[in-house]
Amino acid sequence: MAEAQANRAIVHVDLDAFYAQVEQHRDPDRLLGKPVAVIQYNPYGDLKSYKPEDDRVFNSSNGSLIAVSYEARAAGVKRGAMRGDEARKVCPELQLVQVPTANAKADLTHYRDSGKQVMDILGRLGTCERASIDECYLDLTVEARKRLSAAAGHPPRPTSFERVHVCTEQGPVEDARDWWDRNDQSWGDGERLLATTAAIMVELRAAVRAELGYTCSAGIAHNKILAKLASGMHKPMAETVVPLAGVPHLLESLPVSKLRQLGGKFGNSVMSKLGISTVGELATFSLAKLDAHFGEQNARWLHNLARGFDEEEVQQRTLPKSLSCGKTFQGPNTLRKLEPVLKWLGELGKELETRIATDRAANSREPRLLTVQFGRAKGKGWREWDSSSRSTALQKCDAASMAKSAHELVKRWAANEQAWTIESLFISVSNFVPIPTGTSITRFLKQRGPAPSASEPGSSALAVQSTEKGKVKQKKAL
Repeated sequence: MAEAQANRAIVHVDLDAFYAQVEQHRDPDRLLGKPVAVIQYNPYGDLKSYKPEDDRVFNSSNGSLIAVSYEARAAGVKRGAMRGDEARKVCPELQLVQVPTANAKADLTHYRDSGKQVMDILGRLGTCERASIDECYLDLTVEARKRLSAAAGHPPRPTSFERVHVCTEQGPVEDARDWWDRNDQSWGDGERLLATTAAIMVELRAAVRAELGYTCSAGIAHNKILAKLASGMHKPMAETVVPLAGVPHLLESLPVSKLRQLGGKFGNSVMSKLGISTVGELATFSLAKLDAHFGEQNARWLHNLARGFDEEEVQQRTLPKSLSCGKTFQGPNTLRKLEPVLKWLGELGKELETRIATDRAANSREPRLLTVQFGRAKGKGWREWDSSSRSTALQKCDAASMAKSAHELVKRWAANEQAWTIESLFISVSNFVPIPTGTSITRFLKQRGPAPSASEPGSSALAVQSTEKGKVKQKKAL
């Protein structure tokens, strides 16, 4: 299996403290090169709208930190552990920039659009799958093979080795040039392909910086899981190559919770039942023993994951599968009646209507499914959620119609609950279909056919899902 995966060149790209970078380049005279933190708006304030171009530096704010620049991190500012006033005590020079707001909530449009500009550059040489506002996966296999063939099978050297790292079976290489300068007999399976890909990524990262001013970090490996782990190893402004020989060293001491899909309840169950905490310990269990605990399908998945095997392909997707917006309601703002639910669905609908119209004009497509998701926090910390969702066919894309349809779904749910509260409320649209060229949107809406039937996966008129959400990272939502 390892040899088969050695035929792929997969990259995970993560933009460095991206929200902070966007703000620094928006106002370079005041912010570029300075310690900066992007802060949440005050949900108990006047909820005034602030556009991206407005002056949003509020150094007296005590808002929570959404993003922290690396200049601020070097001074001791920590996201998630500090609020605005505490951060300013640690770093008096810190500039606190409030996130833009619209419709009485945070407006991420500016960051989202800036992220798309980056993805457009990164996708020039291969398949690009946008994973969130500030990260993506690339499949550069075809381009890397082409360049490797042109170089007679010897990997081309990067134009710069600055902040280029390689993780081998002995651990990180002190000087990456030594890895490139080995004799022909020293190259293992797939290593020439990854080395060529690393040279390509040096070019792409330089292009992003030259054209937009943003820096990013990259992980280069034979699959998505390893590339994702590698991209965070030497941030910021760096890239890390993980060849097959370096996989055991990378995974040996890695906490199980750091692996994708093992950060929640199932991951806790795996660690508890097996009495383990690291991926290296997980790798010691045979397929048969894992089968006895978790069933055949999960056992095979865990067995492969612990050895760094992942067959998931990079899907060409620079457009999101869904458009969503939401808001949380803390303390006295918790929703307990249907009337304020309708009010806030109307506010969310305004943002969603604008985003649908922008998406329609740019991409000639139209959503057909509307989903409302609502929930409440489990315990303290706003990290774990009990949430439910309801979906219905999307008839009209205006704010009032979407709010009315979503409100009807919440009302039906509430009718079966003795007492309820809502601390998070999201609406989204999905199931996009193309608009035929030359067709007006009004005519298209009349002709687009019947709504999705209940037999279509995820498209029933009342598709009910009750789920426990793991760690919620709102800034990653598309």
